Amino acid sequence: MARTDGGPGKGKPDGASSSLTEKSQKDILNALPLAMLMVDEADGIGFANAAAESLFGLGEDSLCRMTIADLFGGADNAIAPLLSRIRAGSGVVVARELSLTGHLAGMLADVQAAHIADRFGAVLLVFEERRLPGVLQRRSNLEGAARTVFGLSGMLAHEIKNPLSGIRGAAQLLEKQSSGSGKDMAILIREEVDRIHRLVDQLENFTDVRPFTRRPVNIHTILSHVRDVACSGFAKHIRIVEHYDPSLPPVFGERDRLVQIFLNLVKNAAEAVPEKGGEIHLVTAYRHGLRMPMAEGGIVDLPVEVTVADNGPGINTDLKEHIFEPFVTDRDGGSGLGLAMVAKLVAELGGIVELDAGMEKQVAGGGGARFTLLFAAATGAEGKIMHEPIRVLVADDDRAIRLVVKQSLEACGCTVTLAENSTQLWEHVLAAGFDVLVSDVLMPDGNGLDLLPKIRDLHPHMPVIVMSAQNTLMTAVTATQRGAFDYLAKPFDLDELERTVLSAAREARQNAVQTPKDEEQADIPLIGRSAVMQDLYRAMARLMPTDLTVTITGESGTGKELVARALHDMGHRHKGPFVAVNMAAIPKDLIESDLFGHERGAFTGANSRAVGRFEQANSGTLFLDEIGDMPIEAQTRLLRVLQEGEFTMVGGSTPIRADVRIIAATNKDLKALVAAHRFREDLYYRLNVVPLTIPPLRARLSDIPDLLAHFNNRAVAQGLPGKRFDGKALSRLCAYSWPGNVRELENLVQRLCVLAPEETIGESTIAQILDAEPESENGTGTWRESGLKDAVEHHLTRYFKAHGTHLPPSGLHARVVREVERPLIELALKATKGNQLKSAELLGLNRNTLRKKIRELGIHVARNGF
Repeated sequence: MARTDGGPGKGKPDGASSSLTEKSQKDILNALPLAMLMVDEADGIGFANAAAESLFGLGEDSLCRMTIADLFGGADNAIAPLLSRIRAGSGVVVARELSLTGHLAGMLADVQAAHIADRFGAVLLVFEERRLPGVLQRRSNLEGAARTVFGLSGMLAHEIKNPLSGIRGAAQLLEKQSSGSGKDMAILIREEVDRIHRLVDQLENFTDVRPFTRRPVNIHTILSHVRDVACSGFAKHIRIVEHYDPSLPPVFGERDRLVQIFLNLVKNAAEAVPEKGGEIHLVTAYRHGLRMPMAEGGIVDLPVEVTVADNGPGINTDLKEHIFEPFVTDRDGGSGLGLAMVAKLVAELGGIVELDAGMEKQVAGGGGARFTLLFAAATGAEGKIMHEPIRVLVADDDRAIRLVVKQSLEACGCTVTLAENSTQLWEHVLAAGFDVLVSDVLMPDGNGLDLLPKIRDLHPHMPVIVMSAQNTLMTAVTATQRGAFDYLAKPFDLDELERTVLSAAREARQNAVQTPKDEEQADIPLIGRSAVMQDLYRAMARLMPTDLTVTITGESGTGKELVARALHDMGHRHKGPFVAVNMAAIPKDLIESDLFGHERGAFTGANSRAVGRFEQANSGTLFLDEIGDMPIEAQTRLLRVLQEGEFTMVGGSTPIRADVRIIAATNKDLKALVAAHRFREDLYYRLNVVPLTIPPLRARLSDIPDLLAHFNNRAVAQGLPGKRFDGKALSRLCAYSWPGNVRELENLVQRLCVLAPEETIGESTIAQILDAEPESENGTGTWRESGLKDAVEHHLTRYFKAHGTHLPPSGLHARVVREVERPLIELALKATKGNQLKSAELLGLNRNTLRKKIRELGIHVARNGF
């Protein structure tokens, strides 16, 4: 900004250019609340903004006739060292609580000095008087100044790129035409030009104001992506440790911004940690109740917490308060832009980022830095989204119907667009987005039903409501088959039309927020925020980065496999397979073959080599469900694998290395099975390295509202109508003991979505279903089968399904009889307290026959029962 008088300020050097007019530059800087001076290469003041005039008590004309020495009382003033450091090559210099002299004698101020990009020797000075009560206001002011300075820098940076392109091209030509030291110098020029180009790109990012759309994003998928990028590049030598809360809801954000935020933080940490023993920890947690007031009014919840911590030397104490400001860095050669970009992007997403003051609770082996970020959850956006007007497209060739429908829907808050034929309908569908389409069937130029498949392909989430005067069954069926949300027969009731349109819009918008749209939107593995579930999440978070063997216990229907899958999906083996085996669904004679595989000819029916579950799960996780039902013989083989880390196929002799993590689960008391000699004690201790117990639903009734919402959303995603539960219905659900646990609740929600005609479910409907459910005597299980036949049929169906397209091995009848015989005889002996004579009478067998079967089946008999 050139001086207009003949004073010591030299103004802009010849050849410099700017994309801003001098007036617009002055307008920008005069609008800032902080005092700013532009100083030329001779220390002359070339410009002072309005805030500087106020601070120094002098007008701009007077200030621009002075040098820095004049203003601050001689050559040996407090500002001179800052100017010298900038001109010696420092990017930005910050002085805190500087004691000023001259016109500001006795004042303490924070002073920032930065080089002005296109002016040789020119420096920008920013002053802020230190006033303790104004700390929060100072932070706001500095953020505003940073944004404006970077906006100015970004516009000036555009003028750098053109000459840079010419310089780089010339350097490349010289590189090709030169040899020896000349070629080396040309390469050096090209590399330095590239470095400047990268810096310019960073500056321009601060002026990027392109609009973006916030939507649900799985934060764990983002962090996993950042980890993979880091480990394959700049963080190859660093151990990245992950502790994730599997219950986190999606973040309401934008994928690219989130990736950039965490890449910057991880890269910053990677540059700080030592060459050997460096660690970066990525931690997620749900922090219920964290809220932040918004500038425009209202309060937003920020429950999703992400922490990035390292074991480096930490942040310089003098810089902690200013670490997110532009150009602030404690690293030689650093631009000071990475963390400033983090703060900018987090603010754009409506979140918070802070550098924690307490470093002692971080990674062992170093003080380190710990950055905590808070984001809004996706579910928090639903209410806000539904406040937007519903956009409805109405297509009908009857002018009176169009007019009546338009006025009716506009009266309930919709914005309505009209089409009088199928051609206009299709043009509107192509040109704009609508929340709901209401269309007639027969129109002069075509059939509305014929357009339905094309509309569904273009806008799969837009519900279509069909109107027709042809009130036939075939019209309704055809409309439904082609994807219509609902069908209204003419003449229809306007109240019914309004209810249908509002219901369709509500459902579509809920799906838009809650339904996964791509691989980023994985389902939340576990639902619930009760104290007992939080204890489970903490235990799981500690287990995820390990390979420790885990045994999960819990009643049927509590979600044992979900816990196992979460341990796998969020652990370091997540790229490997997750193989689940239900021990109760495999006949005893085939368990070893199923687990370890078999060679050709190993037994009758083994016509080819078959890979077992251990080999299928290589480099991943093997989940052994219902481990309490594993026969003793197979337990011995499993124990050997756990001890030696290798196995052999049935009929084979070559050991195969077992690179798997074992997670077992059961709803039985393994200690009781050990005491009854039905489970090996040594295997019990091998499997029970870390026990996890899943609480029954009756122990976490406060989670029922969240579970209801989750299952309802899942039903809607499957094409079923969503339901709501009034207060009394919810109270009735929370008062029930839930013998079938979470699975029983899920089945209830699905049943209601399919069969209940009402949108809001009341207490009477819930009571009718729950009162018909027979609870077991101990309240921990429900008898679902109507008889032994159904139970056997259910078991055998699962067995055949487990073999897929292949038939089970021959001899099935004998194996099934053997499987049923053993528990039958055991229960008879238990009922008669081990009296074999009475047991034989009870079973209708000869006493000698019973004794023979006891020996063949290896049943342990105690005189006083089991």
